[in-house]
Amino acid sequence: MILESNPISFSGDLDRLKDFLLSPQNYFELLPADKISNFKADAEQCSFTATGGIKIALAPQDWQDDNTLMINSANGSAFKFTLQVIINQGAGIATSGHIKFESELTGFMAIMAKKPLQELFDFMTLRMKEIMNA
Repeated sequence: MILESNPISFSGDLDRLKDFLLSPQNYFELLPADKISNFKADAEQCSFTATGGIKIALAPQDWQDDNTLMINSANGSAFKFTLQVIINQGAGIATSGHIKFESELTGFMAIMAKKPLQELFDFMTLRMKEIMNA
């Protein structure tokens, strides 16, 4: 299953965003507080329980040369996946970006997970925009 968030544009400092997203402790600020519980984070990863009792653990990797951050599922996740935060630095002031989710979810699990995951990633990108434009 592949999902992509709605794209966002922002005018903040790209290096600030990169630093922010490398720290799993910051991910709490990206998540909808009313739809998650049990958030825990350390220097390597964060985990939380999403609506429906789905445990998600995220482990950000390094930024790639093409301004893509790979975030892998970590131990404790209900299923394996990768997230990519893809940033396109514009020639002008605005920079755009979105989140791409890839997993091997199929069948009933994919149907059940699609809408809540899409909403989660759309929320996360909007929060990135708000944080960067603050």
